[in-house]
Amino acid sequence: MKVFTLEDGRVTEGAAIQKYSPCAGIEFPAIIIGENGRGRKLGILPVGGTEGGFLRSATIGTTRKGGPKLLSSSSTTEEDCIIVFRSPIGFRGGNSHTGDRYHAPCGDAGEEVKFHPWPGKNLVEGRIAQGDAGAMGSGTQIVAVMPSGVVFRVAYTGRRYDSPKAHYGLFDGQIQVMTWSDRQVADMW
Repeated sequence: MKVFTLEDGRVTEGAAIQKYSPCAGIEFPAIIIGENGRGRKLGILPVGGTEGGFLRSATIGTTRKGGPKLLSSSSTTEEDCIIVFRSPIGFRGGNSHTGDRYHAPCGDAGEEVKFHPWPGKNLVEGRIAQGDAGAMGSGTQIVAVMPSGVVFRVAYTGRRYDSPKAHYGLFDGQIQVMTWSDRQVADMW
């Protein structure tokens, strides 16, 4: 599967691999998301078949304890992809990951905007936060397998100033990312 990184609407092909050292004398390559500390969570996804650098395609394996592990591969199937969601948060805000939006009937009031469930299969989750104990704001970062042709959404709360409140994406061999207004103008998916 192809591997991508999505951060605040920007797509990068591949994902950075870092060295993770859980204790002295032990070190292994991994994709690391989230943060350490109170109100935070570090998400560690081990990577085999490479010592570092950048992972462009991978298959999913398992660790000795049965957890997920990525294995460097030259396979680039178009059915699914792996996305590292380095989703930010607004000042004193959070984030959410959902499926595409739709309009649902709302009694006499007409319709309301709702969102389909998250279409991805999460491999690992991390948590970022603001403030000493994460109480000012916090959000999730995810590494997930995403199916082809299914729209996903990353929304941000808190003060974002001139940045969008949400990005919508779709994998169709590559990752396309747009805001809701851009989707309306382009009349896409």
